Parts: sequence; C-alpha cells; structure tokens
Amino acid sequence: MTGGLFLLSCTSYDGPDSAGLRAKNLSSGSVEIKIDEDTSKDSEVDHTTEEIGLLAIEATGTLEGSENTDALTGLVVNQAGTVNNDTFIVGDAQKSFYDSYGQQDYLEISGFSSSQDLIQLYGAVGDYSVGVSPYDSNDQGIFLEVAGMKDELVAIVKNSNNLDLNSNDFVFV
Repeated sequence: MTGGLFLLSCTSYDGPDSAGLRAKNLSSGSVEIKIDEDTSKDSEVDHTTEEIGLLAIEATGTLEGSENTDALTGLVVNQAGTVNNDTFIVGDAQKSFYDSYGQQDYLEISGFSSSQDLIQLYGAVGDYSVGVSPYDSNDQGIFLEVAGMKDELVAIVKNSNNLDLNSNDFVFV
C-alpha cells in the first residue's frame, strides 16, 4: 500500500499486563500485526487474546464536502452536522445500518437542524418509531421495529424532543 493510511488500535484490555500493537510487511492485500506485551511489571511476554480495530485507506485525490449538501455516510458512532444542509444516512436502499447489536450500535447525530437537514432511513415510515433515548432524556432515539423482539435502536438525535417520522426531516429509501 503506497500513499495510503493505515490506523491500528487495541480495542480491548485483556490480562494484567498492558500491550501495544506493531504492524509490519504492509502491502495492498495484507499486513502482519503483533501484540507486543509491556515488560515493566515482569519479563514474560506471553499475552492473552485481544481485540483490535483497524482502518486501511488507499486512494488518490481529495475527499471534500460540497458547499451546499454533505452526505454523511459510514459506520461511525457520531456524526456532527455542518452549517450547510446535511443528510444523516442511517440506511440505504438495500438495508438499515446500525441494527445488529441492540443498543450497542447506533448512529449518534449531533447538530441536527430540522429546517435544513435530513435523516435517511431504509424502508418505510411504519418500520420505525421515535422515543426518548435510552441514554439521555434530552435526546430522541430512532428505533427500527423488529418482529418478536425489542425495537432496535438505530440512531440517537442529540438535544432533540420534537422529531416526527411523518415530517420532511425524514426520507425513506
């Protein structure tokens, strides 16, 4: 991989000794990753399992938002609106995002402006409900209705208390 970006992070802390990650032999199709245990407490370097997160980006050119409308996409935890028109994408024409882990995966939307922004959802208005966020009563949750189980939290709109799924704030694809 040349001219790209590779980010690596240990996302768990398992065992009594801290550890760092090392990467080598990075190519366009692979990388070797090693968990390197700290030896400040003891001299042994055997380490238990850990979870890691990585992001590899390889491209040319520049990624820019437009002056008028920015489509904010991706599987991230938090998306903040800009001063321009923003579309917060919680789903596309093929599927709903953030619907796999109950209340553990959802899109957190901050800076939502009803007068200029949109929230895009997969499916139809009848597939969703809006209610108080399970984390903060000043926020609203958007829930995907799933038959036979508790509704799936797919998004939280920060500092909001007047969302209406039938309003022009939402578009369904």
